[in-house]
Amino acid sequence: MADLQLISLPAQESWNAALSQLPYAHILQTWEWGEFKRATTGWQPNRLAWSQNGRLVAMASVGIRSVGPFKVMYAPKGPALAYEDSALAAAVLDQLQAFARKHGAIWLKIDPDVVAASGVPAESDDRHDPVGQALIAELKRRSWRFSADQVQFRNTITLDLSLSESELLAAMGQSTRRKIRVAEREGVTIREGSTADLSLLYQLYQTTGQRDDFLIRPLSYYEAAWRRFIEAGLAMPLIAEADGKAVAAVILFHFGRKCWYFYGMSSNDSRDKQPNYLLQWAAIRWAKANGCDIYDSGARLTNLLKVIGSGAFISSSAAFTARLYAISALGIMRPMPCSIQPIRGRCRASSASSNAANPSPVLSPSPRLRGREGQG
Repeated sequence: MADLQLISLPAQESWNAALSQLPYAHILQTWEWGEFKRATTGWQPNRLAWSQNGRLVAMASVGIRSVGPFKVMYAPKGPALAYEDSALAAAVLDQLQAFARKHGAIWLKIDPDVVAASGVPAESDDRHDPVGQALIAELKRRSWRFSADQVQFRNTITLDLSLSESELLAAMGQSTRRKIRVAEREGVTIREGSTADLSLLYQLYQTTGQRDDFLIRPLSYYEAAWRRFIEAGLAMPLIAEADGKAVAAVILFHFGRKCWYFYGMSSNDSRDKQPNYLLQWAAIRWAKANGCDIYDSGARLTNLLKVIGSGAFISSSAAFTARLYAISALGIMRPMPCSIQPIRGRCRASSASSNAANPSPVLSPSPRLRGREGQG
């Protein structure tokens, strides 16, 4: 196999254009996401791209952050490459591990957008995906540790948008189709939003958080994310209105041929008019009309199941970490909000990992689902 060559893609346009052509590319690996996390949480993006035989084959946007005297690294939903090529995947992992050691990181975390299994866990349709399982096996072979602290949601539902609208509607339950018609009959309308609606969207999100009992971040965080991606043409708010008032909204993020339902919100008004059903149907239609092949629920499983009644239930391979240096004096490092993988207990070098650069961390279980927030 030819050696990988590290190449430079220093501009936003060249980075995103190249990333969109790679398999398993994700919006959290875009230039905009790296800059957003730099501005809001202090993660400094380092953008790595590799070519082989003159052809771009892999990319990774790796955030670096200091925690006390230590450095930690995280590549959200990366790296992007053809994981079907096991030799390429191994070579990129070698490069990432060397990069982390060069920069003195105590761990590196990745959670590529690779399917580990599909179907409902433990049910008859539960199927392991060979590509995802091979990646997991390779990470274990390298003594990467399965992360007990998952930043991203581990499960999602995806909808195949190659189906026609009539086929998509037919796949929904009769009750769902009836509620879409109710919303239309009751005069619910859907409009595209803009940055002018950011305060309105946050008010709806606050109401949703209070009603459904989950914590949300300050307005400045969401405004930074939503504004950056809307202005870049990578996000679209859709707002449902009834009786002249905004009663529900979704914010769709899209990149390449995929659309993600990242944020959903609603007021406590006009719920009997079923605005959320019409809104989800409008979101699916918008994604399809804008060239997306896949509609990803972003792990809002209950909400989307209520609407579509079908789809492919996907379990990602989730996050693994490599602890690159054993630190005998380290006690318990508490997790930072959203992004930091905690190192539980005391890190000790054993005879099997006396080289501080190559400890052998243990695998630990992690729940299949985590809390409301994702994206890291």
